[in-house]
Amino acid sequence: MNRRTIRPASATVTIQFNQVPVAADVGATTNEGTPVAVPLSGTDGDDDNLAFSIVIFGWLPLTFGLGWWSTVTSMLVGYAIGALLSGVIADALSLGAAIHVVAAITLASGLVSLAIMRDARR
Repeated sequence: MNRRTIRPASATVTIQFNQVPVAADVGATTNEGTPVAVPLSGTDGDDDNLAFSIVIFGWLPLTFGLGWWSTVTSMLVGYAIGALLSGVIADALSLGAAIHVVAAITLASGLVSLAIMRDARR
């Protein structure tokens, strides 16, 4: 049986933390029906590419009698249920299936909103 001697060694470990990206404050106003271009910009301390997304909190639920907290709560619950549902579908079937289900639900939601908005305009 051969015996080997293990000798201690030293190493240096450097841990780099992500620097938080910062979006520039932007605001815009326009008249109803007039489009406006809003340039988005920001900086990233790690010089990574930035991607922006815009979340629009619609006022349709407020128009139909829900209060502000009810509106925000219903949207957040909807986001949470959607995230859980898509995660379960992706685990059970595939990521593609989850994307298709989310697309179908979004289409159905848009069609329901269209029907409600048409009825409201009459």
